[in-house]
Amino acid sequence: MDRVDWAEIVEIGLGEGPGRDYWRNLMATYTPNFPGSNSIVEESWLEGRAKGKAEGKAEGKAETILHILEVRGVEVPETVRERVTACTDLDVLRTWLDRSLSAERAEELFAEE
Repeated sequence: MDRVDWAEIVEIGLGEGPGRDYWRNLMATYTPNFPGSNSIVEESWLEGRAKGKAEGKAEGKAETILHILEVRGVEVPETVRERVTACTDLDVLRTWLDRSLSAERAEELFAEE
């Protein structure tokens, strides 16, 4: 059942009177605000979801890099921690992840940049 069918059923159920008039005015200006309600809203929602997913992946990689360094006993200065956690480029984070496996100093993550 789509929005029009649902709105018509409610309108019929209201019978005659001010409630029905109010309902008609409400439905004339109603703009749904949830995924699937229209293509613009759905597209925006999907873009937001994709952005959130990418941010989550970046955050996870950054945490992994820092964890590897800490487990290996490599001191991680706050400046390095901030730079790693602020990065959202998954390719850069992948490079840093690879380097975290052998770096003697945390700053070596950023070599050749």
